[in-house]
Amino acid sequence: MSEFDLGLIIDGCYAAALDQRLWPDALAAVSRASGARGSVIVSLNPLRTPSPIASDGLAEANADYQARWWQFDTRVAKARSFGLRPGHVLFDRHFLTPDEKRGDPFFEDFSVRHRLGELAAFAAVDPIDGCTFTLSMFRDARSDLYSEREVKRIEVLAPHVVRAVGLAAALGQAHRHSEELERGLERMRFGAILLDGQGCVRHVSHLAERLMEGRLRLDADRRTRTVVCCEQARLDDLIAAALKPASRNDGASLLLHSAGGRRPVFIEAVPLPIDVARAAPNGGVLLMLRDLFAPTSETICPQLEQLGLSPAEARVAMLVGRGHAPRQVAKMLGITEGTARVHLRACFSKLDLVRQSELAILVTRLDDCARF
Repeated sequence: MSEFDLGLIIDGCYAAALDQRLWPDALAAVSRASGARGSVIVSLNPLRTPSPIASDGLAEANADYQARWWQFDTRVAKARSFGLRPGHVLFDRHFLTPDEKRGDPFFEDFSVRHRLGELAAFAAVDPIDGCTFTLSMFRDARSDLYSEREVKRIEVLAPHVVRAVGLAAALGQAHRHSEELERGLERMRFGAILLDGQGCVRHVSHLAERLMEGRLRLDADRRTRTVVCCEQARLDDLIAAALKPASRNDGASLLLHSAGGRRPVFIEAVPLPIDVARAAPNGGVLLMLRDLFAPTSETICPQLEQLGLSPAEARVAMLVGRGHAPRQVAKMLGITEGTARVHLRACFSKLDLVRQSELAILVTRLDDCARF
């Protein structure tokens, strides 16, 4: 086996798990070491069979297969009924006889056209759907059968290929979940910063990037640094508390001030369990950022009217609840200050409120519902 560095080939498979574009090259290296013309990863799930991953040496055959021949793949049909056992290298002779191949359009047309000879297949369970998939390695039709040495190489390399496929599936699923989480948080006006177990930043959402301006930055070590220096200790304490095992079920928060007159931003630190974070052996933290003081333009008058206010009273209640004085409200609505105060008293009576702060709390809650 000295002419091939199997360690480098195995490393290439796991690199492909992180970057799907590397699979053709990784499979090509596995094929060369095993004496195969090319390799292909095929799912036995009928919904996914038409989309195999192949090395470049089988690019033309793979395109032809995806176009139509997957529907007539006798090997896949036999494998489904045969009940492949994961972890074993099988050859055509284990589940197809020469008579079954003879006269079969898949072998007589497709395989002959693309010079596909003996097949060696290593089966595994697909982590996405629980179905079986195979790493299928094809000799050139003009070559002899696999040698004993080549079979041993397949037995060494194939398990790493299928583990890398499983890792790729898990990472893809985690990425999709991460995107769903980010979209959900942004719909609620939350920016998201994901930290690993050492407090290093692994991901920053688009909204978080905007909310960080003038407030937070990342240093060379991918750690969060406050623009206002005196705020750093508070942020460090917040993150450290969330990373402590004893505080795994507790969230913590702070109001982070900024430089240059920007509004402060509310930050909450939510501990992440290991199986969610996947960024470090000891879990991580999700920092959620929100601009609580951002002006809102959404109207909540319909909601206030449902509580019993007239349209005019609802407009006054909304503006006063958002912090405007009655005199300002009168100018904004084109009414006298006296009329604005009459409407405000009616609002207090109908909503059973005593203080203006109570109206502010009600309006704030309705504003939050409108944002979500």
